[in-house]
Amino acid sequence: MEEPKMPTFNPFVFLLPAICDIVSTALLYIGLNLTTASSYQMLQGALIVCTGLLSILMFKRRIEGYKWFGMLLVVLGLVLVGVTDVIFGAETQHGGSEAMIGNILCVVAQIAVAMQLVLEEKYVCKYDVEALFAVGLEGIYGFVILFISLVPLYYIHVGPTFSTNPNGSLEDVIYAWKQVLIAPMIAVSLLAMIISIAIFNFAGISVTKELSATTRTVIDSIRTILVWAISVPAFHAVFIPYQMMGSSIPYAIFEAKIIAYISDTNAFINAAAKSENDIRTGG
Repeated sequence: MEEPKMPTFNPFVFLLPAICDIVSTALLYIGLNLTTASSYQMLQGALIVCTGLLSILMFKRRIEGYKWFGMLLVVLGLVLVGVTDVIFGAETQHGGSEAMIGNILCVVAQIAVAMQLVLEEKYVCKYDVEALFAVGLEGIYGFVILFISLVPLYYIHVGPTFSTNPNGSLEDVIYAWKQVLIAPMIAVSLLAMIISIAIFNFAGISVTKELSATTRTVIDSIRTILVWAISVPAFHAVFIPYQMMGSSIPYAIFEAKIIAYISDTNAFINAAAKSENDIRTGG
């Protein structure tokens, strides 16, 4: 059994992906506070477009015409979702203008997420970093940054739109701790979320390393319809029929996504088999 070796690359290369993760998470949760859970989840479909475009810029990849067509359909679906929130804003928790701001923040956050995924692909492939090690580095950086940020965020006071704690501060760790003591199920939920996110990140970076960041976003998009289907009956999210069109436009090409994913997977398998054959034959 080989002994573990120290990394030969600068571990701080994963600091930028960690920062992108923090920024995107903050924007997403602010956006979620202003819009509906179903719209929030469907708008994350923009991640596929952003990741594809950034992959072109950073890796000089060529995207086939049918994939561009799929991205166009995704954008049309996103526009339709945003418009319905403006028109039917009175039926949601916030007004139409606030819902639109929330939708915009959700889409902007996808740019940060796409940057994170593309940078992760670049570094894990370039330096052959183990997925678990990459997750650990980003986790450490994220923990340190957020731990330090809790102090200034406590003294930043915002309106009721962005904060519901008694002090009106952007973050109130003292009040949060009191809530955990009053309702221990919150701690159980937090623990479950920590475990699920750790597994999610490990699986995501593994897919990114073996296939690509774009393929990772395609697989991840499957959860969108599950969140939407649960939020309506379980949490009484407002059902807007027109949003079905907005979500069905991207999902109408779901089969095409799967075909594209399978083709990417087959290409990877064929390339790996060819590489292994070259090694064996000395070619």
